[in-house]
Amino acid sequence: MNKNIQTEDPRFVRDVHSKALLNTDKDALNRHRLERMAAAKKQKAHDESREQMADHHEQLQQLKSTVDKIEKLIYKVLEKDNNGS
Repeated sequence: MNKNIQTEDPRFVRDVHSKALLNTDKDALNRHRLERMAAAKKQKAHDESREQMADHHEQLQQLKSTVDKIEKLIYKVLEKDNNGS
């Protein structure tokens, strides 16, 4: 069982076993946890946005490639038509 000793500052206690100075401000701990959760949520949204942008870039490149192929086929058809084939 861990026992703690109150220090001069009421926000802290000293752990008897480890001699660690522990903060007892539960409101500050909860605020810190909420801030970390908000930061993690923001980072996740940012990462997802970057993934979507990468997917859109890939789709755009595929579309450009398809348009190039269609353009080449049209030129071939026009070339055959102009040659009377």
